[in-house]
Amino acid sequence: MSVVTNTIYTLAYGISGVAVTGIAMMLILLALVRKDPSMMFFGALFSIPATFVSGSWADWGGIFMRLMPLFPALGAYAVAQDDTVFSWVLAAPVLGYLIFYLFKLILAGM
Repeated sequence: MSVVTNTIYTLAYGISGVAVTGIAMMLILLALVRKDPSMMFFGALFSIPATFVSGSWADWGGIFMRLMPLFPALGAYAVAQDDTVFSWVLAAPVLGYLIFYLFKLILAGM
């Protein structure tokens, strides 16, 4: 289990963190524009490192952060059902956090 956790932490910080977070944001935005559920699902997978390192299982805010990739996954289902408003609403918190996390990484000097 520590191998998985170490890999997630490696993908969350530094140059790889910027790349993974940028890929997640691009995939989610492209999925919303093109209405492609598979891109939204892969965007949810790429958002796991950024949300995992910020969350914890100790309090409600941390649990919310760790479970945040479920929002774009549910948004993928909404895109597949042609419900555009619901898919945008589900993707908005994750996109907002990924933008914040990307700026935080850049300002910290990676």
